[in-house]
Amino acid sequence: MQLNVIPDFINSKAIVVVILSIVAIVNYYVFIRHESFDDFSIYKVNNRDIFLSIVYAVTTITLFISVANHNRERISNIRTADKTITK
Repeated sequence: MQLNVIPDFINSKAIVVVILSIVAIVNYYVFIRHESFDDFSIYKVNNRDIFLSIVYAVTTITLFISVANHNRERISNIRTADKTITK
């Protein structure tokens, strides 16, 4: 089962950089901007932080796998098209 999360227009580095920049800006405004980092204690962790960390990790892994599968399929299609043209 392949996840078709990644649309076909993501095929250049510039688009990926723009998307990552947008994600970074949204991340700043949603999570970082209102936090005060005066106390850097690692022992004060609440359930919200744990949940957000798990959601971030799962999202990152899912997107990585879906992008890898999309690129693998695209490269496979290009190679099979090249073999049929040269024969």
